[in-house]
This record gives sequence, C-alpha cells and structure tokens, in this order.
Amino acid sequence: MNPPKSPAAEPFLTRETIASSISNTSGSLADSDLLAGGSRETQNEHLVLLSSSTLAGDALGLAAKLVAQEMLAATADFKVLEDLNNAARERYAEVVDDTLLGVCAADIAELNGMNEDLGTCSTQVLLLERQISGIEQVVAELDDYTKRLEDSVRRRIVYPYVTK
Repeated sequence: MNPPKSPAAEPFLTRETIASSISNTSGSLADSDLLAGGSRETQNEHLVLLSSSTLAGDALGLAAKLVAQEMLAATADFKVLEDLNNAARERYAEVVDDTLLGVCAADIAELNGMNEDLGTCSTQVLLLERQISGIEQVVAELDDYTKRLEDSVRRRIVYPYVTK
C-alpha cells in the first residue's frame, strides 16, 4: 500500500525575487504623482521617506510570505511522515496479528483455562483439609478410647492371673 502523495508546496522566495520586487517598488515611487511639484530636494526627501517605508513594508511582506511558505513546506513534510507512519502501522499490524498476537492469544486462553481449573481444585483442597482435620480429631478421640479400653482390659483379664 503506497501512502498518498501530499500536495507540493509553493517554491520558496529567493533573494533575486525579493531584490527585483524592491527595485520595482522604488522605480514606481519615482514615477508616482505624489512627487509631482515642489523642489528637487523635497522630492528627494519624499522619495527617501516613501521608498524606505515602502521598502520596509515590502520586505516585511516578503519575509512573511517566506515564513508562511516554509511553514507550508514543514506541514507538508510532517503530513508525508504521518502518512508513512500510518501505512507502516497498518502493514506491521497485519504481520503482528498473524504471528505474535495469535500465539499470545492462544497462550492466554490456555492459561485462563488452567486458572479456572486451579480455582476449582483449590476449593476442593480446602474442603479436603477441613474433612481431614475432622478425621484427625475423630482419630485422636478413638486413640484415647482404645488406650482406656486397653487399660480396662488389662486390669480385668491379665492382672487377675498374674501372681504376686
């Protein structure tokens, strides 16, 4: 799957285009009607003031265009990178799903089954422990009873025949 192509950014402004724009602006100022009339010195002062402010404005405008175009180019680069990342993620997601995740899912299912079996076994073990403790108690009582019975039998049967 090929990533979609991003739109091409406008070409950057070069020094030549900025210089030609500035020279065109200063030439049009010299020919303007604003400078008609007045002394030559006044005309030069107006020309210098107008040309410097206009040149500064044009330079700032061109710099703003340059920054905007650089931002467009950077945005386009990031968009291409994002598209490549998304395409790679989709491609490798299929690979991982087929191999590693399938094996892990099967192992997890098997472990969950074993966990349930161990849960039932542990409850059975607890019941058996309770029953064993009850049986041990009964065995202890029977042991005491047999000892008493033995003593009683010895006294009645064995000892009367023993000579003193």
